[in-house]
Order: sequence, then structure tokens, then C-alpha cells
Amino acid sequence: MNRWILCALLLFFACPLAVAAQSEQEAKDLAAIRAAVDSYVAAYNRGDAKGVAGHWSESADWIGPSGERFQGRQTIEREMEAMFAENRGLKIEVVEPTVRLVAPDAAVEEGTVRVLRPGEPAGESTYIAVHAKKNGQWKLESVRETSLPETSAREQLKQLEWLVGEWIDESASEVVEHRCRWSEDGHYLLGTFVVQWEGLPAMKGDVRIGWDPLTKQIKSWIFDTEGGRAEGVWTRDGDRWIVKMTGVRPDGSTASATNTYVPLRRDQYQYSSTDRIVGGQPEPGQTVLIVRKPPQPKNQ
Repeated sequence: MNRWILCALLLFFACPLAVAAQSEQEAKDLAAIRAAVDSYVAAYNRGDAKGVAGHWSESADWIGPSGERFQGRQTIEREMEAMFAENRGLKIEVVEPTVRLVAPDAAVEEGTVRVLRPGEPAGESTYIAVHAKKNGQWKLESVRETSLPETSAREQLKQLEWLVGEWIDESASEVVEHRCRWSEDGHYLLGTFVVQWEGLPAMKGDVRIGWDPLTKQIKSWIFDTEGGRAEGVWTRDGDRWIVKMTGVRPDGSTASATNTYVPLRRDQYQYSSTDRIVGGQPEPGQTVLIVRKPPQPKNQ
């Protein structure tokens, strides 16, 4: 057989095998990097500074959202220790990261990291990370973070847009109807409610939910027709919203409670009220299911 033909046949049959082997190795490397990302987030969320630092190389270079630079694994570990000590309950979420191999021993990861601090709105930054493969392990070699600009009041409140509409809950002793809508300027969610106890006059009230730019929190204010008022601070916890309420009753006594809202479906949410203190005396908690009112039939 002609030597040229033999070489061509060898290349023809060998190339697919080489490509397959390369693709298999790439898949393994990408899976290993994604597993390292998940492990990093888990260590961060349990406040394990040493575990976080273990994902960086000895010569790692990190520029945080503020522009401050940290060089070397030990420096990064010390920074993590200080940060976890000052921010109890600090957690992060990595939002849909993309990873691509640029060389057999180098990869680039890009994405958004969401920082969650108890009682504060989430902060976000974009990042570019370079992973290097050393001794068979993928380590972070370089990370650059850039803070995203703060969102507007409306964008913050869009997290509660599921409240918009007409709602009702019925228990053995009372019926409560709620209505919620956007304000014309989009800066607030405006609500009204009517509470009807059996045999008693109905109590009505107004609710305003807005973004407080000073404290960087969602807050609500309630005023009822009996002369009472209350203020609440909203905190998101996964799918739940926890609202710490404090208020003053018409007789001047104080009241406080922890209210929790859990969206279940587009037409349902669960409301719970616990830690209720009224006039210095504890009161039993309650949990009710709130359902969206069906549309009214059109006039024939």
C-alpha cells in the first residue's frame, strides 16, 4: 500500500478517537470545576474560612467589589475569617455561572454572585474567575468582582409584585379582604383591608409598602380606622417573607408580632403571625390561607 494512503487511513481512523478522548477529558474537567464552585459556596455559607481558602491556589489574586486586592491563599483566608466574624449569617448564591476551558490546564468562569446578609437587601456583583489545574486539582488563580449598580425602588418592590390583586381569607370568627395595587409613580405598593368580625362593626385600614433608601430595606406602614398604626420591616428568606411589626393601638398600648408570608401558588399564600405581644401580654399565634378572589361576573 502506498505510504501516503496508509498515513491518511491512520489519520482518518485515529482522529475521531483523539477527539472523543479530548471531549471526555473536557467533560470531566468541566464537571470538576462546577463541583468546586458548589463546594466553595457550601464552605462560604457555613462560615468556613479555611474551607473557602482551600479552593484558592497559593499564588491566588482576588480583587473584591470595592476594588481592594488580596494576594495569596493565606491573605484570603485571613480576610474571610474577619468577614465571617463581622457578618454572622452571611451567605452567597452563584447565579448561573458559565465555565469554558481555554487550555488543558486553564478555565474561565463568569457569572453573578448574590450576597445575602440577614435583615438587609441582597447585593450583587459580576465576576470573572480563572481556574488553574495543578497536580490534578482545579484551583482559583484569579478573581475580579464588579459591583452592580443599586436597583430602583420599583425594582426592589417587584419582589412583592405577587401581592397585587384582591385577596380574601375566611376563618371561623372573621373575614378579611385585602386589595393591593401599584402607586401611579411605581414607588409604592398600596393596599387596603377590611376586617369583619361576627356581630361587630368592620375595621378598615390602609397599607403602604415601599423601599427605604436610608436603611436599604423594604418597609410597610399600616393605619386603621380605629386610630392604630404599625410599621414593618420585610426580610426575604428563600421563598418566605418575614415581617417584624411594631405598632401602637388606639389606647396608647404597644403591640408587636412576627408575620410570615409564603407564596404557594399564583392564587394562594400562607400568612402566619407569631411572637404576638399586645399591651405587654402574649397572645396566641395564628396561621391562615389567603386566596385570590375570583373575578366578578360581568353584567349581562
